[in-house]
Amino acid sequence: MPRKDDFINAFKIAAAELKDRDPAEVSRLSAVKYDDDNKEFLLDFIGRPHVVRLPEVMVQNLEPDLEVPIQEQGLILHYLNMADGEPLTREYITYREIPSGEFYYPAFVKRAEAPLTSVFGSDTQKLISAARSLGGEIVSDMGDAAVSIQAFPRVVLTLVLWEGDDEFEPAGKILFDRSVSHYLSVEDVAVLSGMVVYRLMRFAS
Repeated sequence: MPRKDDFINAFKIAAAELKDRDPAEVSRLSAVKYDDDNKEFLLDFIGRPHVVRLPEVMVQNLEPDLEVPIQEQGLILHYLNMADGEPLTREYITYREIPSGEFYYPAFVKRAEAPLTSVFGSDTQKLISAARSLGGEIVSDMGDAAVSIQAFPRVVLTLVLWEGDDEFEPAGKILFDRSVSHYLSVEDVAVLSGMVVYRLMRFAS
């Protein structure tokens, strides 16, 4: 399991990379607003406003009294650094269909899909209510309930639930736009998915 030192080192590496980038180019490729006067990127991350300040590369939540955990800070920098401007395809894929996703799939299920099903599978309305707290939207014609969560400007997670019946257990699935690998590594997609699910769980409780 990664230690806090690992997250700190990952942040430092990502911060050094961002310092060497052209902010205007990063803004164009990531669809994140850059304020040249104040030298800062402004973006919503899982429904909350954040700022990345240059040149020191400080990541802050703009909501009062909310610190940004170092793992989330690194994830935000990874998005800014990796974004290549690939348009959304509007085509859903599973985690397994992301390059190298098959290798990480068991960990992804444990981190994200299993908790999603465990908490919301028997009460899909609870998922819808929690998703609205994150600015999520209902997706029609998918499963018994489905919501989309805008995690980054060009990264959307679609969470789908089937309630099950006398023969089948409840089931849950997290889907992504086919372009997701142009914005996050397969490991970061798993981390992000877990963050979204656990944030929904906190709202639900």
